[in-house]
Amino acid sequence: MPQPLLQGAEIVLTGAILPDPYVYPEDEGVFSPAMVRRALDACAGQNAITLRVNSPGGDPSAAEDVRMMLSEAAAHITVRIIGEACSAASLLVMGADRIEMSAGSVMMIHDPSVLAMGNAADHLKAAERLESAAQGYAAIYAARAKIPAQEARALMVAETWMTAEEAVDRGFADAVIAGEARASPDGAGPVPEVAPEMMAESIAAAQRHYSETCLRMSALTARRPNQSQPAQMATKEVSMPTPTTQTTQTTRAPEDDAGTPAAVPTPGTPTPEAGTAPVPQPSATMQMNSDQAVANERRRARAILSAARPHMSAGSLSESFVEALIDEGVSIETASHRMLQEISAAQPDISMARSERGARHPARVGREDRDTRREGLAMALTARISGAAPEDDRARPYMEMSIHEMAAAATGARAPGFGSYASREDVIMSAMQSGSDFPNILSLSVNRVLEQGYDLIGRTFTEISREMEFNDFREHTVVRPDEFPGLRKVNQTGEIKFGSIGDSSEMLALGSYATGLSISRQALVNDDMGAIQSVIDNAGAIVPEFEESLFWQIFLSNPKLRDGVEVFHADHGNLAAAGTGISVTSLSAGRKALRQMKAADGERVIAMNAPAILLVGPENETLAEQYLAQNVQPTKAADVNTFSGKLRPVVVEAIEGKEWYLFVDPSKRSHVFKHGYLRGRKAPRVRVDEPFGVQGMRMTLEHDFGAGAVNFRGAYKNPGQ
Repeated sequence: MPQPLLQGAEIVLTGAILPDPYVYPEDEGVFSPAMVRRALDACAGQNAITLRVNSPGGDPSAAEDVRMMLSEAAAHITVRIIGEACSAASLLVMGADRIEMSAGSVMMIHDPSVLAMGNAADHLKAAERLESAAQGYAAIYAARAKIPAQEARALMVAETWMTAEEAVDRGFADAVIAGEARASPDGAGPVPEVAPEMMAESIAAAQRHYSETCLRMSALTARRPNQSQPAQMATKEVSMPTPTTQTTQTTRAPEDDAGTPAAVPTPGTPTPEAGTAPVPQPSATMQMNSDQAVANERRRARAILSAARPHMSAGSLSESFVEALIDEGVSIETASHRMLQEISAAQPDISMARSERGARHPARVGREDRDTRREGLAMALTARISGAAPEDDRARPYMEMSIHEMAAAATGARAPGFGSYASREDVIMSAMQSGSDFPNILSLSVNRVLEQGYDLIGRTFTEISREMEFNDFREHTVVRPDEFPGLRKVNQTGEIKFGSIGDSSEMLALGSYATGLSISRQALVNDDMGAIQSVIDNAGAIVPEFEESLFWQIFLSNPKLRDGVEVFHADHGNLAAAGTGISVTSLSAGRKALRQMKAADGERVIAMNAPAILLVGPENETLAEQYLAQNVQPTKAADVNTFSGKLRPVVVEAIEGKEWYLFVDPSKRSHVFKHGYLRGRKAPRVRVDEPFGVQGMRMTLEHDFGAGAVNFRGAYKNPGQ
């Protein structure tokens, strides 16, 4: 029998929260919206109501129902979390006016989940419903913590476990319940000091309790009616026969408003009339026919499988263990208990260690080993995808593993054999969605291989453009080095004359660009490194091509500088008056124009401003090579190639006409173009958007890149002919 919720001056919510139709008289450790409503009604007229909550979660729809009851209550609602408020329970408490947590309690928020059955369309609809629900719940958490909904959703996706202090710091709770030691953050009173090892044990215990609750709810819903089904789908009980050997079947129903279980007669079944004398028990035992026995056995087996399936997928239960439970003929309740024991036995203990001085401190539970394993798996997967040798020996234990075996190693699960596609897929799906290191391992590997391929591809624009780093995405001021004033002699009085830097500094900004990629589920499950390598190679190739296209698009647009004049313009003295072909005469005119360029003060000639690059399109490629070729033994002075060895040709397909350009080396102060990347993130990166679904692993390929003109004194253009 569920315990009354109103106990003394408090409403006590302990255990899992279930929808009303799933709570029956024999249940313990559960509560439902109707039970909370009755308890709140009993407190009508009070100015303040306190709820004591210790719940691992349950049904989110039922939790939302209770949350709204609390938020709409006329009284001031205070929730005191004593133990845990996880999953749906954390949603429930958000409706309170004030949330307090005991020092050793925890709160957990995460994305909702569901066990779905059906075809692809059914699963897609289920995914849509889950996404809508998650967004709604994120808005509720965000409103409470006063943070953006996106930030709240990120915490949900990461399945965030918070101590009492962390929950207060993040805005999900208001105070830590007073104790004997230090003060709470909001000054509500002293807070007991909780040792870190005890807090670690509390979180680990809550995590185990939450896992056990999920298993228990699976068992409950496997034998309980679905809310969307008609009432006659409820579980039935068979009573002892009456003297006329008629059988009365009653459908088990939820408690009525008074808290008394109601028996609903099954249609068409005679019910004893009121006042009928009691009938003695018959001596013959009721026999069940064979068809009914077979049906009951099938229901029992399905219920056990339904409860065990998510834990089999996660690797917590083996197929042979579950089959043994079915073969033994144990009830669903007994099976659930034994499954809980099996899962709990597999959970790592949090051991305590002592320092050399004897002081107790929490042992770092596998943190270093976990980091080493994560890095080793990432190195091994990188090496397998790229075909290169691993970086160091940390990868050695994992080099022979397939992807699904790596997924199992990351979660601590037992890897299935390669023969079963479904079991391999389940292991990968569980690893991608269980909060394990595997998504990070996969992302690390993909990004490392992507960076290797990206660095191998050259760009032509680097021949004329100098690279810079952007600190952020704001506009960056680029001061022209050639505009710095020259040094002047210090006179006898020690006076230093100051020059000025011109006001024509240029502005450059970084842009963010992205596209979608996907690795098919078949490639992941089948360990198809060739297919994965192909996706990454293509990604590594399109980014340099994009940079190339974007830079030359900017270049050919002849952008304006801060003075309002295009880079190549007669006013800048770097544009030929008439277009001519490449010749000694035209090249000499261009070189002379650059040699005579003056600094911003209009007085100083820029030193060593000779061109080093002849930039052409395919139309002038051959002619450029002829004029820059080395004459082995010229027979007369006219045959000497004046520019041989002084200019290097750069050919760009984006230049479609016969125009040609002279550029100083980009290392010179008078360089004309700059390009750049976000500091510390030169290479493109991949971000996993959908860890593992019907279409496999969907990723976003992201890249930050900027380019633009910053000067005109280091380049010369001839329109050509």
